[in-house]
Amino acid sequence: MSVRFATLSDIDKMKHLYRKCFSCKEDYLEYFFSSPIIRHLVSTDTAGKVVATLAAFQLEYVSDYPDPSADEFNFGRLALSNFHCEYKGFYLYGLCTDSSARQKGHATALLRFFEKEARREGWDFLCLQPADGCPELVGLYDKAGFTQHYFRRHNLPLHEVTAGITEMHTSELFLLRQRTFQKDYFRWSAPILQYIIGEARLNPCHETDLSNIYLQMLPLNPEMKITRKDIIFSYPMG
Repeated sequence: MSVRFATLSDIDKMKHLYRKCFSCKEDYLEYFFSSPIIRHLVSTDTAGKVVATLAAFQLEYVSDYPDPSADEFNFGRLALSNFHCEYKGFYLYGLCTDSSARQKGHATALLRFFEKEARREGWDFLCLQPADGCPELVGLYDKAGFTQHYFRRHNLPLHEVTAGITEMHTSELFLLRQRTFQKDYFRWSAPILQYIIGEARLNPCHETDLSNIYLQMLPLNPEMKITRKDIIFSYPMG
């Protein structure tokens, strides 16, 4: 088994694996694998065949806790978010393993590899979503260290249908969320929002069962704190 970051020569192999593991349309696969903002990892077997893959997006968490470095007296120009600590991490996504290579540790190896790289680079946390709160996946991620469980606070409406949100420029959407969610929420950057809006057009989201575990997190920074179990996850489509 070998785990590494993917190269351009791996793209066709990863697409083939995604077709086998997910119900993916070709236009979605082209969009997903052409984005420069996504990090891709692959795990290969002893013959060099790509048998598992994992993707990652950057993400931030804006804490309830005040930022000790903020100037508490400069209220005139200081951005509101500066009164709260901002932690930077990754949202792990699209983990899949070929049926012929399951139960051999490939998925765990991908998660461990990315954790090691994230710690080396100084990131604060990793998080991921178990598909529909699947108990088997929750258990797999628990064993990999993602033992902090969170539930979604509420389902927001599908804005691209009811409010024309896709007509907004990405920077406008980002600033709207800055004003609406001032603390205690997970936040995408404007470039990643741009990508996710495009992805949602090709692969629309569905409503979440609020009784299921929505997010599992592995903190890498011991100072990072989340005070509640129900979270706001600032995803464009709810």
